[in-house]
Amino acid sequence: MKRGYLLGAFILAVLFAVFLWFRPTDQKPGELIARVAETQTKTEEQRDRKKEEPQRLVLVSVSPPETSKKDGEIVLAGRVVSRASGEGIAGAELTFAQNEGSHSVISEGAGVFRFVAPASGGYQLASVSANGFQPFSPAWGESPLVFQARPGRKISDLLVYLDPARAPVANAENTVAQGASISGTTVDGKGDALPEVLVSAFHEEHDPFGGAQQLWTTRSDLEGKFALAGLLPGAYTLIGSAPSLVAARKEAVAAGTAGVELRLEENGGFIAGQVTSSSSPDGVASFAVVLSRPKTKLEEDRVATQSFLDPEGRYLLGPLAAGDYLVRIAAHGYATTEEVPVQVGTGQTTRADFELSKGATLLGTVRSKTSSLAVAGARVELEGRPIGADLPIQTELAVITKEDGSFSLSGIAPGLRAISVEARGYDTRLVSSLDVAPDATIGPIEVRLTPLATPDTEPKRELTGIGAALAAEGDVLLVGQVIEGGGAALAGVVPGDRIVAIDGKLVGELDMNSAVQRIRGPEGTSVRLTVRRAGGEEEIIHVFRRKIRA
Repeated sequence: MKRGYLLGAFILAVLFAVFLWFRPTDQKPGELIARVAETQTKTEEQRDRKKEEPQRLVLVSVSPPETSKKDGEIVLAGRVVSRASGEGIAGAELTFAQNEGSHSVISEGAGVFRFVAPASGGYQLASVSANGFQPFSPAWGESPLVFQARPGRKISDLLVYLDPARAPVANAENTVAQGASISGTTVDGKGDALPEVLVSAFHEEHDPFGGAQQLWTTRSDLEGKFALAGLLPGAYTLIGSAPSLVAARKEAVAAGTAGVELRLEENGGFIAGQVTSSSSPDGVASFAVVLSRPKTKLEEDRVATQSFLDPEGRYLLGPLAAGDYLVRIAAHGYATTEEVPVQVGTGQTTRADFELSKGATLLGTVRSKTSSLAVAGARVELEGRPIGADLPIQTELAVITKEDGSFSLSGIAPGLRAISVEARGYDTRLVSSLDVAPDATIGPIEVRLTPLATPDTEPKRELTGIGAALAAEGDVLLVGQVIEGGGAALAGVVPGDRIVAIDGKLVGELDMNSAVQRIRGPEGTSVRLTVRRAGGEEEIIHVFRRKIRA
């Protein structure tokens, strides 16, 4: 199976690039989740809401669905809390949208809210806002989260996290005063103008070690015309998307090109299924579906991330262009599934059901390296998850240490894994090469954090490895920065080298997480790398692993 993992901003990192939004549809027979159409109550302000600010929302369902005490009543209940402190947010407004209109509720003391759906069907979580917090505010009608209301069923104990407000950051994509442009039209399958299409442009010539791929967005006007201005030189991938239509895609479009036509077809395929577990055989109520297209075992293109709240654990993705896809399921309290290959045909619905497992649990304690005192409030997070921070239901495998420094991190998938531990006033520590067996209990382990010399000292990252930044490039790993004094530098590895094999195992046969964990290991041990130089010649190099602070 082909797979790829998104690794965080650590010394060893890989960056996945393209993703876009898809919504459920209500126009196909046998549909499981109804698309929420734009309503007549939509205002111009909502329709034109800009998407430059990150839309950060975290939803975690901690209770299985139950039968409502009132016959026929459909309830979604929970709390709105601060991501920073975990405290409830009173006065937060949550807006749910359905075909017939929108419905809002206000959270009360401790952030408690209770939404009673007026009728069964699909509801989008259109927005969540509160004073002093960054709102969740996707474009109207395009929320990536759907609540499927079913008569007499209740979902409770839902946690809705909002990030505290922060000072606005200039958006490079939208503040470039001068630059090239790409213009064109969006049309339907018959060639007629298609207005209100979201057009996204991804810069293809991005630095794999320099952060996320740059993105420009705009919408087509009433005549289907669009223009993307202020572009950097180079080639772009254009994607046009609209509800109930198969997205249009054009690659290698040079900056400065005019007359581009993006054609969105009506006929596509669908992927549908049910998500269950041994503890919730009738359906897991809260989960996310991550859809991608395979490139190599190391790389894949993210296509869609859709979140669902459904008492029966059902989902529907589409319409999608015909082709091969990979499907994963992530849910709080469960191990993220391996990807399942799915072939989509035009006019067909392919079924992909999943049974989730609880995963392994890691026990441990975080202490100061100098005083041995417990570190309370440290964040312990699993590294190398295939889920990005863009998930509206973010299944973060992260916990905060207790007063005695202890933690219990559950829902870890089997394989070689790593955790990141960070706390205010300390360097961040990366603990790698944790060999996780299915549903096992690991530890307890002890993690020692190095205190900062002064409160103003910039935190570093501590890990054991070869001291090189890596990124996926086809079936090999591309070497970026090489840290002076690290094992890679001492062995003669230089930027631009490509790692072909690790201890005799071809990199192209591994996923990104497995490749990285094989390279990492205990201090003082070595790893045998087959390296392809810039000139094409290959040589085998033994690289010793050392402690690194960067």
